[in-house]
Amino acid sequence: MLTHSASLYASSVLIWGSTWYAIKFQLGLVAAEVSLVYRFALAAAILLLFCVASRRNLRYSPREHGYIALQGLFLFSSNYLVFYWATGLLTSGIVALMFSTVILMNIINGAIFMRIGVSHRVLAGAGFGKFMIKYFNFFAKKVLKMATGDKSRLTKEIHRHYIIPLAGMKERKGTWVFPRQIIHSSQWLDELWSKRARIKDKPALMLWGMKDIAFRENELKQWEKLFSKSKTVRFEDAGHMVQEEKGKEVVPIIDEFLIDHK
Repeated sequence: MLTHSASLYASSVLIWGSTWYAIKFQLGLVAAEVSLVYRFALAAAILLLFCVASRRNLRYSPREHGYIALQGLFLFSSNYLVFYWATGLLTSGIVALMFSTVILMNIINGAIFMRIGVSHRVLAGAGFGKFMIKYFNFFAKKVLKMATGDKSRLTKEIHRHYIIPLAGMKERKGTWVFPRQIIHSSQWLDELWSKRARIKDKPALMLWGMKDIAFRENELKQWEKLFSKSKTVRFEDAGHMVQEEKGKEVVPIIDEFLIDHK
């Protein structure tokens, strides 16, 4: 599985990376604006044929069309035009490197403007994740707040108890190694998931924070679909750490569940 993922990643880098070199051949023959229209008109036609051939649903509401238009304007139009102009002045490799920072900008802007939480996997995958965690204790100081649904429950005193044990760089190693190891264990986790039918008839109690930035409602539905004897309690204003935010509420629920399933 990891080999397959690496192949897909390498193919994407090769195909996408080479397009920047191709821009050099476009510039000078026609205006950058015209060249940009050629590129995305061709891409749109190919994508449309693919969607039709694969019978994809292309019906969207007016609101969704508006968001698609905005994405086209900012992600596949005006910004590309600026980079086309830059390619006429700089080496295409440098321009491609600068453009790749869009990954980081998407993470930052998503958190600021769309309130999309920065998940553990995103932090582990980002190049600066380890640096920020190791030197600035970013995980305990910032991610913990992001993962909390009701911020008022994470008081300064409670938060301090999470920060103090990770005061030194050596103590913080686990906070950046653990998410990385989860990703590296994908094959093993897939093997476990393939055996999930073995536990489908076990009684299960799921206490779920609906503002969890890591495990959302889609993941909850997968577990509800798996267990035939399950009870789900949704906490609409809780995040990742239900036990911290809803400690008093969950204790009687757990007690009742254990009594019912002795």
